Amino acid sequence: MRRQSPVGGLDANRTVLASSSHERRRVRIEGARALRDRRHGHPVKLREPMREWLAAFCRAAPTTTGRTVQTALLEQFGLQISISQINRLRAALGVRRPAPGMGKNQPDRPPPQPTWQEGAGSLLLLAAAHETGVITALEQALPSGEQTAHRLAHTTLSTRRQSLLTLLFLGVVGLRRPWDLRGYTGEALALLSGRRQAYGYCQCERFLAQVARAGGDETLTDALAKWTSTLWLGGVPTPAQPSGVFYLDGHKKPVYTAHLIPRGLVGRTGKVLGCRALLLLHDTQGHPLFATTHRGDLHLTKGAAAFLERYEQATESSILTRLIIDREGMAAEFLAVLVAQGRTVVTILHSKQYLGLASFTEIGDFVPLCRNHAGMVTHEVASARFALPLPDHPGQSLPLSVALIRDWRTQVLLTASSECKFGN
Repeated sequence: MRRQSPVGGLDANRTVLASSSHERRRVRIEGARALRDRRHGHPVKLREPMREWLAAFCRAAPTTTGRTVQTALLEQFGLQISISQINRLRAALGVRRPAPGMGKNQPDRPPPQPTWQEGAGSLLLLAAAHETGVITALEQALPSGEQTAHRLAHTTLSTRRQSLLTLLFLGVVGLRRPWDLRGYTGEALALLSGRRQAYGYCQCERFLAQVARAGGDETLTDALAKWTSTLWLGGVPTPAQPSGVFYLDGHKKPVYTAHLIPRGLVGRTGKVLGCRALLLLHDTQGHPLFATTHRGDLHLTKGAAAFLERYEQATESSILTRLIIDREGMAAEFLAVLVAQGRTVVTILHSKQYLGLASFTEIGDFVPLCRNHAGMVTHEVASARFALPLPDHPGQSLPLSVALIRDWRTQVLLTASSECKFGN
């Protein structure tokens, strides 16, 4: 055991004597103010009589605030204690202030409204998906057999359905792609897919990869085509039934990837970017019937014929004889192929494909087409015929029925040469 040095003990005694001298000097200078304890409510200051008084005071008025108790202690005992220390003492004595609204004299309040479940409105979409049979159609279209991955082939029907529902309702909960599942913490997707917790990014990405390797993208696309035809067209039309009017369109969707992929002109931005081409088929009401994705450098004129044939085979329907293609300046050879298949195409001629009215034959009379609010004619229309040359077949042309539309709202400035050219 280490013995204390006599020098150290002497230093400690000198420190005590110095401290006492300092306090006596403060009393001579400051008087009673120097005797005040500034420890702000240390427990040693509250002796037993004060504790008993505090407990009785708080039991008599349980809702008294800490500031009111602080003022009462100062008036009763001349003791300044912090509010935080008063609250700690009240908790230790069991006389803590109750929370607002818990008093016995408080009026009865209505029960709280039930919390609205996140994505509860999407339950209607879930019911519609089951009612229209899209879930069953997709389940039946999932690949199976020897070529299917072992993990996918041995999954239960419940797991397949939950995976499909998770992917189908990503957009309902505000997710645009499976990658966004990494930060998703909601409960709506689990509720819609019938799980206690929604599938994560890894599970969904593995499921999609296994389906794609087994060729499931083709079977799922054909299944959706048959389902949309049954849903929007009132059943798959037979070859004997006349075909309605269908709208064919193409889009380029930019894809950002580290790999080199075919590029195309993205109409929304006007830039040539790496993208995927999307072909769409709609009915007269705008309902989507069929959609496929292709290389980004695929033009609408190159993939439309095979696209239409695939839809007709998938739905086992008659030929789509009436099509509307909202494109200007369609290639003559492309239109000739569609006409040879027995289709009627409505499209727009480019101004470079004709030279004024002299390029048309059998021009009929112009009749009013549109009027403004004052009753004045703004557009006129007339029937005509036009021979579209076929570049791959010199000397041959494709006869077209044309609707000439004259816009009276557009004013064209004519020069002297133009007046001589047109005569008036």
